[in-house]
Amino acid sequence: MLHNVRKNERYPLWGSATLSAGGRVIRGQVANISASGIAIRIDDDHEGLPGSRKTWLCRVDSPDLPDTLEFLVKVVRKAVWLHGYGVGCTITVINERDAALLKAYRALAMARTKPPSTDIAHFVPTQKGLSSVPDFPLPMPAADKERV
Repeated sequence: MLHNVRKNERYPLWGSATLSAGGRVIRGQVANISASGIAIRIDDDHEGLPGSRKTWLCRVDSPDLPDTLEFLVKVVRKAVWLHGYGVGCTITVINERDAALLKAYRALAMARTKPPSTDIAHFVPTQKGLSSVPDFPLPMPAADKERV
């Protein structure tokens, strides 16, 4: 039996991420981001993958964000994908400004993915029936002027 153990919803984010620690720099594309972590797709070879449980500085640049995000992460998962590798990181330290930017992005992403309202009250006729429709005539389009 599988259980969903995620505490925070993931949101797709188009952008690039840079992991750096001890003089090593690894670049990749952001797959998704949440309040507690980030997933990064790395096209480098397997030897270039960051080590597990090592702390890295992560910088995220995205056109969806007004500024660059910076926070410390620890690598907790590595995965082999069809074209490259994936790294799952947990955010360990984040400052208030970057946390506020991440929270604002989550609100924006939730608004983008929110399904349209299922409230059909405006389609249901009132108890008065069709008497709620105004009695005045609807405006007619202006007649086309004769073309010369």
